[in-house]
This record gives sequence, C-alpha cells and structure tokens, in this order.
Amino acid sequence: MAIVGAQGFIGRNLATTLDSRGIQTLKLGSANANLIQSQAFWIENPVDSIIWLASRITPSIAETDSALVEKEIADFSSFLKAAEQGTKQVVFASSGGTVYSGQDCPFTEESPALGINAYGRAKVAMEKLATDSPLQTINLRIANAYGAGQRIDRGQGVIATWMNSIVHKEPINAYGSLSVTRDFVYIDDVVTALVNAAFNESAVGRVNIGSGKATPLTEIISELREISGQELIINELPSRGIDRESSWLEISKAKEYLHWIPQTSLHEGLVMTWESLIRDRQGE
Repeated sequence: MAIVGAQGFIGRNLATTLDSRGIQTLKLGSANANLIQSQAFWIENPVDSIIWLASRITPSIAETDSALVEKEIADFSSFLKAAEQGTKQVVFASSGGTVYSGQDCPFTEESPALGINAYGRAKVAMEKLATDSPLQTINLRIANAYGAGQRIDRGQGVIATWMNSIVHKEPINAYGSLSVTRDFVYIDDVVTALVNAAFNESAVGRVNIGSGKATPLTEIISELREISGQELIINELPSRGIDRESSWLEISKAKEYLHWIPQTSLHEGLVMTWESLIRDRQGE
C-alpha cells in the first residue's frame, strides 16, 4: 500500500495506524512529487492500493490562485496515468463539504455535485479523472475532519483554529453566522474509512464519510467552553464568501458498502483533541 500525502494531518494518522498493524506502507510526501508522476516509479514499486491525500490547495488558496488549482489537477492526472502499470486501486480523498452544489441537506452521493467554490470544483474535476481512469477508483467525500495534530496555518479546520485561540487566550474568530451547521468527523474514524476502502476489492464510485449529523457552530462553542473551562470571547466577522450556510452528509452507503460507521461522538472527539493540545503545550 502507498500513501500520497503521508506528511499531512490525515496522512500521518493513517500511516501510524497502518504501521501499528504491521502493514507495509510506502509513504510519499512533497519531496516525492516528481517521482509519483513517473510510470517507472510505480513499476519499480508496485502496490495493491494507493491512498491519495495530497493537496497544495485549500478553499481560500483555490479562490486566489487559479494557476495552482490547474497544476493540482494536472499533476493528479499525470499520477493516474503513471500508476496504471503498478497498482490496482486508488482511494481518492475528496471533499464532502465543498463538492455538493445544492442546498438540500443531508447530501447523498446522488446529490448535485458541481462544487460550491473553486476548491470544490477542483475536487469534482479530480474525482472525474479518477473515475475515468482504467484504475479501480473510489472517491471518499470526507466531511470536516478534526483531531489532534491538525495544522492551523492552511485556513482549514475550525475546531483546531478555535482551540489554538483558546489556549493562547485570544478571541475566537467566527466568520459568518454561528447558526450554520457542519458535519464534523473525528480523525480516527476517517482513518478507519480509508483503510476499509483500501482493503475492499470491489470498492468503486463515491462514498460519503461523515458523522451523519448536522452540528451548529453554536454547539461547538458550547462544547469548547465546557471542555476548556474558560469564558470565550467571540469575534463574529462577515462571511468569507466561500463557505456554504449548512452542510452535512448522509452516510448509509458507507455503512453498507464499507462496513463503516463513525465510532467517536463529537464530545469525545473534542475532549481528546483538547487534551492532546494541552499535553503538547506542556511538553514545549
């Protein structure tokens, strides 16, 4: 098995899980960007499954750097062509929060999916490339993943960003209405879904991976206030203009097709994420 994007938030956690199970894994990061587009590389390093988690773009970057978006898509296309001789399956991590273009939540895999912003449209284009490839491919449309070790410097991850503000005694910046809903899924559950897909020999198409629940941001605020034991200061700011008002995913296909169901409640996940952050700060 290979992980492309093994240095990222999801990739690091996935690699740790596979290592703990004794599964031999080829871990590829930004230093291998040229290699993974080489057919010779995959012929010399054949694997049954490749999990694609790499991304240079975020929703905010995609809005302002169309050239980087085009390169992201082109590089993924080159990778798919290169990997044809060296693997059987590609698991592509797509975006359940941005690919759907309608407003009728919960979104199913059959809901309109044209992309709600430039980032979502890029993911839709990459999904199509994967689907049209002769490789066996499955597109996992992952909701808002969160958990210990998530970076806060890429304009993604509201939970990680807000927790970081709390530990630094800074106000929480909330863009748009706090009444909007999101679908938050804990990192361990995301990793399990990826592993299940990678070891499913018949896995193809697209599958939603989320909590299956709509969580208003007000609930996140309430939970963080309780868990941190602090009185929070909220800066309510105008919407960034790239986010939808509400989003959550219907996950019955994942339950049936991948034998997957999220195991971590929102409260449990937030507690574990907060405690990890505090331990890391105490170790500094």
